[in-house]
Amino acid sequence: MVFTIVTVALLSLMVSILLAISLYAYRMRATDLEGKKAFYTAETALDEIRTGLQSEVANAFSEAYIKTMETSVSSTISVRKSEFRKEYAKILRGVLKEATEEDQYEMAFLEKFIKRPFDNTTNLGAKMTTEDGKNLIVLKEEGIILKDVQVKYFGEDDYVSEIKTDILLKYPMIDFAQDGALMDFLNFALIANTELKAENKTGVDVKGSAYLGKEGSTLTQAEIDFSSTDFVKENKLITNKGLKVTQGSALTITDMEVWAQDFVSDSSMVNVDGDVYLSNDLVINNSMYKTGNRTSVVFSGKYCGFGDLDTAKSSAALKGKSADIDANPAKYSSAILVNGGRAQLDLSGLNSMMLAGHAYVAASEKNGSLAEKNTDVPMGESLSIKSNQVAYMVPLNCVAPGAGNGGNNPMTVEKYQALLSELGGRKTDMVRYDIVVPEYGKTLSQLGVNGFRSVSYPMAGTGSNMVYLFMEFDTEEDANAFFGSYAGVAKNASRIDEQLDLYATYGIKVPDDMVNAGSSEFYYSGDIVVNEENRANVYMNKTLDESARKVEQETYQNNFFALGCKLNKSYDLLSDSEKALDVYHNLVEDMTGSSVDAKKKIGLNKSKKFVTSGTNLYAAIVKNGDFTIDSSTVKVNGVDASGDVQTNAALTVVIASGDVTVETDFTGMIIAGGRIIIANSGISISSDPAMVTAALNAANEDGIRALNYLKGFPQLLAGGADGEAEGSKDSISISDLVTYQNWKKQ
Repeated sequence: MVFTIVTVALLSLMVSILLAISLYAYRMRATDLEGKKAFYTAETALDEIRTGLQSEVANAFSEAYIKTMETSVSSTISVRKSEFRKEYAKILRGVLKEATEEDQYEMAFLEKFIKRPFDNTTNLGAKMTTEDGKNLIVLKEEGIILKDVQVKYFGEDDYVSEIKTDILLKYPMIDFAQDGALMDFLNFALIANTELKAENKTGVDVKGSAYLGKEGSTLTQAEIDFSSTDFVKENKLITNKGLKVTQGSALTITDMEVWAQDFVSDSSMVNVDGDVYLSNDLVINNSMYKTGNRTSVVFSGKYCGFGDLDTAKSSAALKGKSADIDANPAKYSSAILVNGGRAQLDLSGLNSMMLAGHAYVAASEKNGSLAEKNTDVPMGESLSIKSNQVAYMVPLNCVAPGAGNGGNNPMTVEKYQALLSELGGRKTDMVRYDIVVPEYGKTLSQLGVNGFRSVSYPMAGTGSNMVYLFMEFDTEEDANAFFGSYAGVAKNASRIDEQLDLYATYGIKVPDDMVNAGSSEFYYSGDIVVNEENRANVYMNKTLDESARKVEQETYQNNFFALGCKLNKSYDLLSDSEKALDVYHNLVEDMTGSSVDAKKKIGLNKSKKFVTSGTNLYAAIVKNGDFTIDSSTVKVNGVDASGDVQTNAALTVVIASGDVTVETDFTGMIIAGGRIIIANSGISISSDPAMVTAALNAANEDGIRALNYLKGFPQLLAGGADGEAEGSKDSISISDLVTYQNWKKQ
């Protein structure tokens, strides 16, 4: 009995011990599970802080890069690197520091990134703690360190977990050896692939660079101001073809570089203060002359008409176009021509000027009834008025002297055909080159004339046609010298004076240095006509340092071509495929092709949104089709890279494959595969490189960034964290710039 009792007691004790051990193990496992839950929640809170800091680092990176390129672009690479680091640290310190302590970060600023902050009512959640004075901002060689960042998580049942670490915000490794193409691109407010359209609109103000299209741009009854932004000395205004200002428009351009094929002012007011580069002509018309309109063109700064037939053929950009240059020489020769009455041309504010080519009689524009097609006729002037074309007509005494139908110029088509018949069809016999022209005392051959061109014009309102015979000169120098001889004849000088009163009613003015011998800043290939003290003065052409000018002109030809392909002057960096594409297709990736990644593909008339997170919210929209910027679209609600909804982000980048219509003020960049249409008066449009960079950096919930729709600018961004840098060695991973040091769990 005693043995049985002892045995039962021992068994009971053993069972009790086992039950106690099991209960203890269960409690230990529960405690460990809750501890792990607290640990991972604290770690999550710290990662949320890290993600928020990544956004601030991206903004600081963009702003510091832009400012460094603006202020130190001409400095050495080492200086730029140093200035970038200073600016980067300054921006981050300004965001992170406490209001009264320069060397301490504000814990409340970091705490706002935590999605489950500590709740004083429930005593649950995560919060930041640190010892007094330990929340230091320390600058090191590798970057900015936030010392002693502590996150404490309070869970249920009084479980607490704490993580302590330093956070390093590394300096981005920027390659400042690049050619500045990125900086040029970021300064663009408008990029219209075909044209900028602004009809019947007034008070439009555009700040920043603008590309006005491969087809040229015509302003009709519009008033537009283009100017540089406060942070760029000279932005660019570019069009592949003509910039035309018509029907009472007013165009003001301030502190900009202007590149175009030609510049036409017709019954309009133009005021340009900047650097103008034209491959062809400046033309002043006045089609509204009968209504009392006047045309005024005022240029200050630098004017460079770089078009010259020889240098066009020898330039790398126009090689292979010799046949077109020979067939259409007027398109490749820069001059200034006043074609309309009641005009003013004021160039007196220029500090340098080049007119590399000659004016032409624009015969090819109007063809009469002759079988042969008209061709343009070169003149001996680089700056002229339309009526001076009569100077180059074959003198009457040299037109088939002795023939019954000779001695006429111009003549009706019937008279011309009768003369040709009388000469037995020998057109070359129409002009004699060995007869002295009385007013010059020389034969045509002695004047350098050994050929002529017949030009047939329809006479407006008559139904008949007239034929003009124009002289051809052996060399440009002969043509230049001839016009000097022509103007030296009293009756011809009087005629030029009369015509100047009609065409240049309000004067043709040039700087004094332009007509003073020996000024190397002013160069004109032909003669110039200037209206001084109500009479014409003709100045002979200057050919100072001719060989250097040719090299300069070739460079401008290449620059102009490259700008019309990719918005920067680096012709040598263009690939053969890029040379064949227009600006839009050199900048923007395909949105619909079979090879496009499914996450990047955008259906017809569909769009994708990209929104930043952090302190300042910016957005980009990429649209496959047309897009309208109005009061309903300038603020964007979208999902950021973390999957969080961001509201009222400022729309700062629009990329559309079609037309973009602007109905309200806009700051940022617009890229249109078609036109940009200014739809309202009083609109202000401005570039902002920092805001554009931030918006292009933004990723959507699929990890795609707006910049992934652009070609050739991988260094613009950041992309590594989401694997969207497309393998570029120039890309920078923002996630790699924010790291932990001295991690401890307590």
